[in-house]
Amino acid sequence: MNRIVAGVVAAVVLSGCATVPQTPQEKILGVWTCSVVMGGLEGMSTMTYMPDGTATGPVTFVGETDGVEIDLSGNVKSTWQFLDDGRLSETVREFSVTTAKFDGDVMGPDLIASMIQPMIAAGIQGQEAVTDVTFDGPTMTMSAQDAEPTICKR
Repeated sequence: MNRIVAGVVAAVVLSGCATVPQTPQEKILGVWTCSVVMGGLEGMSTMTYMPDGTATGPVTFVGETDGVEIDLSGNVKSTWQFLDDGRLSETVREFSVTTAKFDGDVMGPDLIASMIQPMIAAGIQGQEAVTDVTFDGPTMTMSAQDAEPTICKR
């Protein structure tokens, strides 16, 4: 009888541990494969969110904007935090372009460094995005007003 009672107590204790709710700060940690559509471009990334409030990962943008076919890849570094209202604030600290094609023409490293990198950096570095975040199992959705949601999966 003691073994039965001990087994039931152990099962109750273990099941209680398994159902402890995680905070958003805990849920976001780890690797996410994300996608978003912005201005005719499809963005894909594999972001790693770390406990120190930083995130890093490779990013690609492919599609057409303003009549130009774009295929761009790079690496992003950002900082993140959850605000008191529960929304996520994320700021791009660095975006380094590694490859770029415009209308199928491959841009060389000199052109990337002198023209494309500064243009991209001016547009996104230092920009803060504040989004509503929902977690549903292995899916994280980041939504902002007047923007397509970013969908991330584990």
